[in-house]
Amino acid sequence: MGIAIQSCANEYQTAIAVQLFRRCQWADGMSGDRGRRAMGYRIVATVVADLEGPDP
Repeated sequence: MGIAIQSCANEYQTAIAVQLFRRCQWADGMSGDRGRRAMGYRIVATVVADLEGPDP
């Protein structure tokens, strides 16, 4: 859930990445979750790379 007042421009994206990363860390689900967890990690990596900005 987003909030109306953010402390920085990237706060919402950071919160999404953190929550998705937390959700992906548990491997106690169904066997089909393995692929979803792997995709979650790739999405988190993409969001974090976008937050860091372009390479110098």
